[in-house]
Amino acid sequence: MLPWKRILIWLIFFSISASAQHPLVINYGKKDGLPSFETYDVMQDSEGFIWIPTDCGVIKYDGYHFKVFNTESGLRNNCVFKIYEDHLKRKWLTTSTNELCYIEDDKVVYLPCSDAFAKMAGPFAAKRLIVDKDENVYISHRGVSCYYKISPPYKDISNSRIFLDQTVGYGYVEEIGKDFLYGTNGNFPYDKNHHYLQLRKGRNIYTVNVQEEFSSQIFATPVGDGSYLYSEGKYLFRITNDSAYLVRKFDKLIISITVSNNEVWIGHYRGGVSKYDLNGFRFISTFLPEYSVSGSCFDSEKNLWLSTLESGIFSIPPIGTKYLNVSNGLSLEHILTANDIDGKLAVGTYDGKIRFVEDEKVSKVIEVSDHLANVNYSILPYHDLIFWGGGTGAYLIKNEKIKTQIYSKLVRSASIWRHKIFMGSVNEIVVYEKSSIKVLGSLNSRLTRLMCDKSGVLWIGTSRGLMIYRGDSIVPHEKFNKVFQGKVTDLIQSRDGTIWIGTNGKGIIRYKNGELEHFPHAKGDDIVNCMYSDPVTDNIWVATTQGVYLIDPVRLTKVKVLTLKRYSFEITSIVRIKDLIYLCTTKGVFIVEADKMVAEPQVPSLYLSAIEAGDKTFLPGDDVHLPYSEARIRFTFKPITFIGIPTESFKYRLEGGDGKWHYTDNNSVEYGFLKPGKYKFTVVSVDDSGHESIKTADFSFSVLSPFYLKTWFIVLVIIGIFVLLSLAGILLIRYSRKKEKIRNDNEVKLADLELKALRSQMNPHFIFNSLNAVQGLILRNDSDGALTFMGKFSRLVRGVLENSEKPLIPLTEEVAGLNLYLQLEQLKYDHIFNYSIVIDEEIIPNQIFLPSMLIQPLVENAIQHGVVASDRKGNIKVTFKLESESILLVVVEDNGVGFSSKKQKRAEERISLGMRVTNERLKLLEKRMLKRKESSSEISVNSVLGGGTAVYLKIPIYGKTSDAGYTSR
Repeated sequence: MLPWKRILIWLIFFSISASAQHPLVINYGKKDGLPSFETYDVMQDSEGFIWIPTDCGVIKYDGYHFKVFNTESGLRNNCVFKIYEDHLKRKWLTTSTNELCYIEDDKVVYLPCSDAFAKMAGPFAAKRLIVDKDENVYISHRGVSCYYKISPPYKDISNSRIFLDQTVGYGYVEEIGKDFLYGTNGNFPYDKNHHYLQLRKGRNIYTVNVQEEFSSQIFATPVGDGSYLYSEGKYLFRITNDSAYLVRKFDKLIISITVSNNEVWIGHYRGGVSKYDLNGFRFISTFLPEYSVSGSCFDSEKNLWLSTLESGIFSIPPIGTKYLNVSNGLSLEHILTANDIDGKLAVGTYDGKIRFVEDEKVSKVIEVSDHLANVNYSILPYHDLIFWGGGTGAYLIKNEKIKTQIYSKLVRSASIWRHKIFMGSVNEIVVYEKSSIKVLGSLNSRLTRLMCDKSGVLWIGTSRGLMIYRGDSIVPHEKFNKVFQGKVTDLIQSRDGTIWIGTNGKGIIRYKNGELEHFPHAKGDDIVNCMYSDPVTDNIWVATTQGVYLIDPVRLTKVKVLTLKRYSFEITSIVRIKDLIYLCTTKGVFIVEADKMVAEPQVPSLYLSAIEAGDKTFLPGDDVHLPYSEARIRFTFKPITFIGIPTESFKYRLEGGDGKWHYTDNNSVEYGFLKPGKYKFTVVSVDDSGHESIKTADFSFSVLSPFYLKTWFIVLVIIGIFVLLSLAGILLIRYSRKKEKIRNDNEVKLADLELKALRSQMNPHFIFNSLNAVQGLILRNDSDGALTFMGKFSRLVRGVLENSEKPLIPLTEEVAGLNLYLQLEQLKYDHIFNYSIVIDEEIIPNQIFLPSMLIQPLVENAIQHGVVASDRKGNIKVTFKLESESILLVVVEDNGVGFSSKKQKRAEERISLGMRVTNERLKLLEKRMLKRKESSSEISVNSVLGGGTAVYLKIPIYGKTSDAGYTSR
């Protein structure tokens, strides 16, 4: 059963000092999931969970459910005394049989030397277990002359004893790094006539005189200033660096010591837990005096947790809550209405009586009528009188005895304005003025609430919406009823004149300056029970079925979600008197300190409650590798909170996926069709104000590659391809030899056909890249750039088409086409580079011919693989010069990312299809035009000093059009 949905909780009342105060205490026992009432300690771990050692195993509590670790979970012994968390978040357990184990990722792990250590330690139960940063385990016991040290890998215990000095000393505190051990060494240095206790801290030994023998019950805890509190039986000592002294002797046995926020909590056997001021050790209060409090701790939400030997676990909220019920004089706990009457809380119940609460108890009672239908719905101050409205009508009460009935029908709600009292029956509205009743009108639906504002306008809430009376007639409030036609639950007016309307289903609707505004509400806050305008802070208190929150009417923000949701009481009225807030409910009256209620809460941490993939469930610490065919995973998470309203908004991301943060109101996220790789899921809680939890919940996993992407499969495929290619090569060679004569005869014709095919291949390659550039500009909404680009592109395409059938073109046309191409690329990449084209003075451009669009693939590579990948301004330079009388050298340089000498081979492999085609074109052209079997053309790639790449292209010079068969068209 969820804690905030309990209908019945145990309320334990007890005395504090001499006065009767009643704090709200929550008891968890077997009905809640605890396997035993006998609990030995309580601790909150670094992740936020509460841990409870018992005689039936150790319990982990997340605010929702109790998870039991016992012999069915892997424990060899269910009797667990203490629990300790190390720096690796492992929870170490000390048991009655001294076996060594810890819990990690909800799995019980025993040390290899566990059985051997249990035999060596004997029957003495461990007093304390700690683990240092090197994972050495230290254990201290009572009544033995040593403590123990066990080091990883926890197999050998032959040298694990560290012996104590046996000549002097009885109790000891041994500091191990930043932690400590404590116990007794088995030496009892006192006789029957003179009792004294020797305490040791390090090498310092101190003697303290006492007047009786000691028991076997010892406990110790650090204070925070380098000293320790040490108990022996009923005695409490303090050990410092230079002294030890008796702090106090108690009447009952000490069984636990806790220090927190300069306060000391001493747990006693059959004596509860007592709180003291640490500095002067002044007594403050006692809780649970009938129980044996074996441990205590404060969680991250400042709740006090107490473990007992008789009745499970108790939790006390931090908001200073006190509770009034029948034990304080309330004959009925179901409060229907309440108000501030002369600085006292006046409450009305089903019996029609008015009870006044003062000093946390009922001080007086006014009995209005003994009629059976004497239900009390309204108590209001009316000048020096008290107005009472209920099942038998309406009364004015003076001096507690004089009662004057002013109306004889049922009064469900009332409101006072100056000397007028507006009253509402089931479906009739009347006003009392000058000792007379006037009927204002009737309703066509059931009345729920009346409120007269500061200007005298009467607001009427009904089960079907809102109505209004302005002094002439009752009419529907058209604006409001267009928004909501359901039940109006409450009506109030804040100090600035704003009307706040509570509803059953739409939360709060704000009405100001003739305009309606829906105030945002969290999930579950849409049903408003009641509202209250705080006269001190002017905040609006709102009670819903989910709890209590405040609204700042100036900033229109929710100040804080308060902490009474878990008690599930329907709050019927809220009243502030001085510094106390009275929450009147169907189960009594809660008294809360106002300043503690408004304190900003910490956003609760959360944890992954379920990780599901396929038909398997995993734990947060599991090493998960999902098969590619089952790459679907679902995460379910819960906030860890023991008081208040858990957050219902979360922020999450998947590293390895899109890596972006996403928000959700659901407590689960599912991913499917994940690619092979490593992933990390992270989620945090987010409250209504946008604050996030400090701690995150994380889970790392991976998705395995399918078999066809495995290395072994790829190797087999490569080998298979190699074998097939080898066979094909052998067959091709044989075929080539047979056809060699035919090939020689048709060599020139074949060269012509291949050259034409390669030219045809270049043109669509370039056009495709150019169209991609236009598409990029359009996607960036650069219409001017796209138009400019299309103009230049059309000129370039026209030139390409005109030259597509020419084997050679003049250098001037090649340079012109190259200029247009570079300008297009500049537009495409938003001018991330500059360029220049340099022609050597020795060259006469119109007398040197070369294949069309020959240089463009080299420039394209410089742009794509050089300057675009660089983070600096790009620069491309194209140079034409004579290598010799017959060789033209073209150099394309860029200042891009470049490559190291070790990566040169890989960079050359990166040369695109255009460069390979360029090389093939040149070879075929030489074979076709110059009748050469060996080509003099050459392409090489080198690094440029300072970063960048240079491509060198050497081609033969074609000086005459007749050399290349050039003809004008």
